[in-house]
Amino acid sequence: MEMTIGAVINRAASDEVVPAVRFASGTEVTSRTVVHSPDPTQPIYPGMLPLIAARRAVAELIGHTRGPGWHLELREVSALRLFGPLNSGDLLTTRVTCEPAGRPDGELVATARCTRAGTPIANLTMRLAVVPDVTPTDWGRP
Repeated sequence: MEMTIGAVINRAASDEVVPAVRFASGTEVTSRTVVHSPDPTQPIYPGMLPLIAARRAVAELIGHTRGPGWHLELREVSALRLFGPLNSGDLLTTRVTCEPAGRPDGELVATARCTRAGTPIANLTMRLAVVPDVTPTDWGRP
């Protein structure tokens, strides 16, 4: 089964809990993630990690502001700029600001800045949909 990049990021972001989250407001969140690598001697090039960390942080923000019963779907990564590698044990700090996308379906635009000890690792902008959870008992039943 093939998966889109959005499906991969959505799945990976829901697999683990953000270890440390701080809410600055109803539209801003900061998360900290410890980087793990199967080989601590090799650098980790951060292609997916900032996307996953930012999406996780937005999910925590939605849970904090709206409560349970909602989940996120990544719709688009409109910008991603990578600045350097991470090493196993590094602390990735992700600061995300969310704004309405200006669409009637309630989508958000999230802008994230990812750093390691103040050094830029990645900047990204993505569009996410906030959708209500559907219980499995509703699927296909009259």
